[in-house]
Amino acid sequence: MNVSKLCKSSTNLFLISIRTAKSMAGKGLAGAGMPKKERMVVEEDAAKLTSQLCGGNIYIEGEDPKLKDDSEYPEWLWKMRLDRGATPPEELDPNDSYYWKIIRRQNLQRSRLIAKQKYKFKDFD
Repeated sequence: MNVSKLCKSSTNLFLISIRTAKSMAGKGLAGAGMPKKERMVVEEDAAKLTSQLCGGNIYIEGEDPKLKDDSEYPEWLWKMRLDRGATPPEELDPNDSYYWKIIRRQNLQRSRLIAKQKYKFKDFD
């Protein structure tokens, strides 16, 4: 069998299976055993938002946990970093290996940028 014919036939088979799946999905036949995904309702009640952790219940049954007084939570909870990305080196301990890993990465990025800029404006004869 010719390789080009084999590729064409496998591509056609793939396209036919996609078309069949789409037609079955339109009729509600594809994935009939799977439950439909339900979207979470956004809570707009101010009283409930200030008294409960909305969306905090991970179980099917039950209700969202009630919020406690701030003094009942551990102190480290209020000192957590909420920013995305790596911790800046100024906040790390210089005696830690992670600090030196961050410094090494920054120096490597800086040297790559300098090398890129060096050849950007250079006249090659």
